[in-house]
Amino acid sequence: DWPDFILFTHEGQRHRLYPCTKIFYTQEAYGPNWNHCDYAILSIKVNDPRAFHLPYYSLWRTPEDLVRPAGVDYRAMLKAKSGFCSFLTWYDDRTVRIRSAFFKKLHARKSVDSAGRALNNTGWRVPLGRAPKLEFLSRYKFNICFENADVPGWTTEKFTDALASGSVPIFWGDSTVKKQFNPEAFIDRRDFASDEACIEHILQVDANDDLYLKYLSAPPFHNNRPNKEWNHERLLDRHGEHQLRPRQANDHRRQR
Repeated sequence: DWPDFILFTHEGQRHRLYPCTKIFYTQEAYGPNWNHCDYAILSIKVNDPRAFHLPYYSLWRTPEDLVRPAGVDYRAMLKAKSGFCSFLTWYDDRTVRIRSAFFKKLHARKSVDSAGRALNNTGWRVPLGRAPKLEFLSRYKFNICFENADVPGWTTEKFTDALASGSVPIFWGDSTVKKQFNPEAFIDRRDFASDEACIEHILQVDANDDLYLKYLSAPPFHNNRPNKEWNHERLLDRHGEHQLRPRQANDHRRQR
């Protein structure tokens, strides 16, 4: 009846019934309402000591999927690829117009295979599940993995799935992504003045095996070591001024 802590997410309002310490958690690109919570565990970065950044990609797979072992024959990987670029999306509306527009522009220059529910041009859909998705992505040299929104810290499994499959990501979104991942392992739309300039670069990389192999062989992590976001033990750290603690009012209420 009188919990020390309540964990709640962006759906529902039942947390309002409790006066205890409240922890907001979401995998979506939503920030906390500090009037409703004391702490937050978020997929985005918020400059507040009460907020903890736990990106969704670090919950989706293990960092070992992205660590590059020694002795990989990247030329053989390239030779095994049968397609230019892949694209997977579940919806196409105004909220993702940047992603959809880039797909259409690149597809107008060279065929991009879209096998999701929306903007499908293959006549079939990739089955649900991690294994079918990775198998599909691995066939292609590139994968368009634009995020739904440009929010600091908001990098999802779209990006890490492309890396894990051995496909070079074409990314747009999180402005902090290069702090978490090696910029030599992907093409960042932010590095170019326009979609057209980025597409020209992609086509140049596609036409030059040596240039493409530089991206493909680059370790996704800086120094081939997982970034701190994969270390979930950080959640257990109770040191510092803002350690997780219940409100004193809870003890008083329980005593009454």
